[in-house]
Amino acid sequence: MRYCRNESPAHVPLKQEISPTWRRMLKVRDRAESFIGWKIGKGDVSFWFDSWTPNGPLASLVPIQGLSSRLVKWFVEDGNWVANRLLLVVPLDILNLILKVPIHPLDMDRAVWKSTINGVFLSKSAWDVIRHRDSVIDWFHGCWSKLLRPSISIFCWRWFFHRLPVDDILQSRGVALVSACHCCRTSESFDHIFFLGNLARAVWSYYSNIFGVHDPHIFGN
Repeated sequence: MRYCRNESPAHVPLKQEISPTWRRMLKVRDRAESFIGWKIGKGDVSFWFDSWTPNGPLASLVPIQGLSSRLVKWFVEDGNWVANRLLLVVPLDILNLILKVPIHPLDMDRAVWKSTINGVFLSKSAWDVIRHRDSVIDWFHGCWSKLLRPSISIFCWRWFFHRLPVDDILQSRGVALVSACHCCRTSESFDHIFFLGNLARAVWSYYSNIFGVHDPHIFGN
C-alpha cells in the first residue's frame, strides 16, 4: 500500500502528506481494528499488530521484541507453532495463549468481523456498532409501513418531531411573519392546528370513539 510500505496498516503513523480519504481512515482505525480478528492460515499477518489472539494484538499485551514487521508464519513450521522461537519474543504466559490458537496452513488467512455470528462484515452491523440506539418506539413501524406512501410516512415523522412549517415553529427559528390560522384567523401554532382549534376538536371528537383516543395529546408529547 502507498502509505504503509513495510509497516502494518494497524500501526502506520499519521503523516502530513496523505490523502483526505486515508486521513479519515486513520481517524477510525483504532475503533475499526477492535472489531477485526484473524483466523491463521498461511500466516501472512502481522505477528505484533493484527488481532489473531483471543486477547487482541500482541503489541497491546507485551512490549515488542525484535522486528516489528515480523509475520506470524516465521513462528510456524509444518502447521505447528515453534515454541522456542516464540519464547525469544514473548513471556511464558503469552506463549501458552498463542499455543491454543489454531493454525490452518493450507488456507489463506481470513479476516473475521467480530460483530456478526458468522464473521462476515455487514454495513448494518457496523452501523449498529457506532450508532446510539434508543428504545424501540412501537408507532415507528406504522409510520414507515410499506402500506403508506413515502410522502405520508415523512409527514408523520416530521409531525412527531415538530418539524412541520407551521407559524409558531417558523417563528421559533427566527422567521419573521404575521401568524394567522387559515380557518379561524387566530394565531397559528402546532397545538392549535392539530389539537386545540375548532376544526381539530371536531375531527378528534368524531374519531375519538372509533379509535378509543380520549386524550389526543398523547400523540404530540
